[in-house]
Amino acid sequence: MSSEGPNLGSRLVKLFPDQNKLGKGQIAYAALALYIFRKRALFDDFARAMANGSVSIQLHELLWVAVSQDLFAQGYVIPSRYSLSPPHRNAPATSADRNPVTDWRTLPAFCLSSRSHVVLKIASIDESSKSEEIEVYRLLTRAPYVNDTRNPIVKETRIVTLRDDEDEALVTLLVMPLLTPVCSTRFHTHASRFEFARQIIHGLAYLHDVGICHGDIHLSNLLMSNSGPPFKIYFIDFDLARREDDRTRMVAWQGGKIRLPELGEDLSHPNLYNPFTADIYSLSVTWFHFESVRFLLRSVHFGA
Repeated sequence: MSSEGPNLGSRLVKLFPDQNKLGKGQIAYAALALYIFRKRALFDDFARAMANGSVSIQLHELLWVAVSQDLFAQGYVIPSRYSLSPPHRNAPATSADRNPVTDWRTLPAFCLSSRSHVVLKIASIDESSKSEEIEVYRLLTRAPYVNDTRNPIVKETRIVTLRDDEDEALVTLLVMPLLTPVCSTRFHTHASRFEFARQIIHGLAYLHDVGICHGDIHLSNLLMSNSGPPFKIYFIDFDLARREDDRTRMVAWQGGKIRLPELGEDLSHPNLYNPFTADIYSLSVTWFHFESVRFLLRSVHFGA
């Protein structure tokens, strides 16, 4: 029997003997990766690359390796330790070549056409299921929304779908410029911090005006421009977003990174709550965290 047959699962376990616990979403991603390996007879190449060290990944990162050649065909060079394609001599190293990736669905890459660093995010692996995040970006990156200065998303974001030989969608990605995480220590003046507050308030107000609830407002879901001050602030990660015409509607909703006391203790059966109101609460907590980090760092500096 071909080595690309039904025993791929057991072979995969042998490659990752200490990594047999995956989350529900990660299992689906790994299953898709195995499907691609089997269909394209790539597993032997992958196993050899793991053995000689040219590929070095965790099990939950398997899908990046499976689609690495598709990404290269689209003009995106991902870090060499994730790729079955040979290193591209004209692509500079990305941060993931030196440092671990913290979010398994995102990966820095280099775009050959624009000669720029970008971030890839796997937004969907099943075309039949609805991805609210993709729908939000489709809406806000087209006219008239894309031309509105209040629009707080990264307007250069592209939606890229990787397809197999039968034109079936494998993976849908969001591709955006590599920006900077919000760092409160870079806002040195009262004016720059007030500008940060103004932008996040106006940005959330704009999302609500067009009927979008973010659902997961948090400092980690904000980015800022690479140059400044003034910095441009962007909202990202719309995984928990929802679009509602009725902004007074109460919904059963577990919330995002910032927990709302009103949801109750049992998040498997949360209390009904207005998600737009939850966004406002989360925004205020985010501002508090932003100021608290700056205050603590300043206290350490003066106490040293």
